[in-house]
Amino acid sequence: MKNLYKLKAMRSIAIIALVAVIGFSFASCKEDGGKEDEGDILDGTIWWVSWVNNDDTLSTATLVFSSPNFAFVMTIEDEVFNKWNGTYSISGSTVTFTVDGGDFIVNGETITGTLYDDYFSLTKLYGGTLNLDKQ
Repeated sequence: MKNLYKLKAMRSIAIIALVAVIGFSFASCKEDGGKEDEGDILDGTIWWVSWVNNDDTLSTATLVFSSPNFAFVMTIEDEVFNKWNGTYSISGSTVTFTVDGGDFIVNGETITGTLYDDYFSLTKLYGGTLNLDKQ
């Protein structure tokens, strides 16, 4: 029952992140309302994963795309541990993130990820790889 409550809380955090990204995307839209790339397959998608840490705490990561913006949020036991946002670009299966603001990352820093058929992989993130499933 406790895990079900945590899962519901994590989904609530994901919804909050999505609303924030949508708000940022409206604020940064072009005057003509056009997108940078009409072929952006990530636009409007949400990617999510959860895991149990060595100390038995529950963590989640949520990545939300709203072309050309993204938002990333990590939580530990329902508390936001890390978040960052910015813009992204796609070249083949490689996604490059340019961070505009966030925790533990310098503004302007770039991070890359790889898009696979059924998951998204952020490599070299905090010394490891984080694989997120599409929601």
